[in-house]
Amino acid sequence: MNFERERTACFTGHREIKRDFDVSVLDAAIVDAINNGYNTFLCGMAYGFDLKSLERLNIIRKRYENIKAVACVPCPEQSKNFSAKDRKKYNELLKTVDEVIIVSPKYDEYCMKERDRFMVDNSSLLISYLYTASGGAYYTTKYAVDKNLDIVYVK
Repeated sequence: MNFERERTACFTGHREIKRDFDVSVLDAAIVDAINNGYNTFLCGMAYGFDLKSLERLNIIRKRYENIKAVACVPCPEQSKNFSAKDRKKYNELLKTVDEVIIVSPKYDEYCMKERDRFMVDNSSLLISYLYTASGGAYYTTKYAVDKNLDIVYVK
């Protein structure tokens, strides 16, 4: 799939979703992106916010035509250490996407960041669930800032 960067958005967020997280804010960010011409959404498929984002996108995109979901998987064994519940959700959600892109053929210390950079480099909007200045969500958001993406913060 070739991405039209100006119409592609991606998600990043922490693996732990706080209890007070308001999913309607995420829904509103997705709908707003669609209403502003975004038709392709890249998801990194990590448990937590990534899977929640794809889950919500799938609900929302039933109301719209031609909205694509792309799973950007850092390596084939990404879900190996997920809990049984998260691995089940991962596998179910993987079946719902329009395309799966495996960024690295095997796990190594760089594949997660490579996946994050791939998503940012192919998007013009980042929807970010960021509540602490550490970890992959922070790295991805900072990278998106450096690449001048529009960023919508959801809390």
